Amino acid sequence: MTKKSIVIVLTFLILAGCGGDMKNNSNLINGIFKSCPSSPNCVSSMEEGKKYIQPLRYSVERNKALATITQVVSTLPGASLVEEQGGYLHYTVKSRVFGFIDDLEIYLPEGEQTVHLRSASRVGYSDFGVNRNRLEKVEKMLQETQLFQ
Repeated sequence: MTKKSIVIVLTFLILAGCGGDMKNNSNLINGIFKSCPSSPNCVSSMEEGKKYIQPLRYSVERNKALATITQVVSTLPGASLVEEQGGYLHYTVKSRVFGFIDDLEIYLPEGEQTVHLRSASRVGYSDFGVNRNRLEKVEKMLQETQLFQ
């Protein structure tokens, strides 16, 4: 690949990453996450097959679980809380290098002691496992608090 080709590809990636819409992209409708797209850049505890990730369980009051989740997720590089409503948390996570925006959503249904998770890219096709890795990291960090399993 020539230098010119590399510059063109990098410029395209940077512009595509900055093109992620910053509006509120809530994917929770009537207590159910919107289905993941057909592309392999989304993971959800409400999906089946390859896009599935197991939800977590918690053993404390719901408000304490939400506070702990908020504290843990706020430590992720590039994470910003954009919506908090009831048991629903919606974050955007901006990648360091190209500025791609992903949506990270967490939902604790009333009375279930369950934490549902969804992480999805806004643009592109493949995420090279970034969203699954992010959710696995969040799960591990929450499990280390000993409030989640």
